[in-house]
Amino acid sequence: MSEYKIKITERLSATILVNTDNADTALERVQAMYKNSEIILTAENYVDTEFSVAGNESAENTENIHEYICACGHTKFAARQVSYNNVIIGGKTVFSVDSYASGQFFGPYACVKCDRVYDKLPLRGTKNNTENKNQEEN
Repeated sequence: MSEYKIKITERLSATILVNTDNADTALERVQAMYKNSEIILTAENYVDTEFSVAGNESAENTENIHEYICACGHTKFAARQVSYNNVIIGGKTVFSVDSYASGQFFGPYACVKCDRVYDKLPLRGTKNNTENKNQEEN
């Protein structure tokens, strides 16, 4: 039996009327109001709930991330991940209302300490022969 992480996302929404010269100024004003807790969304603003598997790997497999190590000895890497954004389109302005990640990472992978780049994450205890060719030339 495997253990899985399930992500629960509740979406709240509100439309705020703002009188300004342009949409960019209106957006900035509402963002500031929200940040300063002048706008607080509550259960009355509920829109929907989404359930999804947080990545395609089981929780027990995600614990092995520390097994990757760069030739310099560092264990943190920058990677790529697909993100999805839900947006509201109105006139010439696009408002992002929420975003979520796919849960899967892909390369190239770059060590955050020395910037060495790998096609595949280098496993601890193995020869780091998956390093990109153009990195070896530098």
